[in-house]
Amino acid sequence: MMRHIVPSLDSSQTACILGNAGVQGCTSENNTNRYMTDDMELELLLERDLTTMRPPGGSITDAHVCQQESGKWHINVRVSWRGTALFHVGFYDKKRIRLYKKVSSALRHIIVSYGYDGVIYVHPSPGLKDDAAF
Repeated sequence: MMRHIVPSLDSSQTACILGNAGVQGCTSENNTNRYMTDDMELELLLERDLTTMRPPGGSITDAHVCQQESGKWHINVRVSWRGTALFHVGFYDKKRIRLYKKVSSALRHIIVSYGYDGVIYVHPSPGLKDDAAF
């Protein structure tokens, strides 16, 4: 599958990675701001639950890469075996959110390590314009 990063015109808006599904589901600037503030209240899902301990037939239904105000990035996912809630992805066996310096590292991790091939939503933090973080 061919993937493209489609940045928005303004860095406070959302960019998406496009797969075969196209641009479906990209959020507006208002939704991004809401998403970023509510985001820190999510439950933690350990990375091992997405890799070696994934239930048979279980899949990632939604993947988001979000930028914190510090400029670091983290991954949130929605999985088929845990309902419709979003979860922070933690280290493999530690109860801490896994952080990335660059969005490209987080994207690579979702695609290669988790085997996800759907649309990945990217939520930059409003007001941060650090090209090195991409």
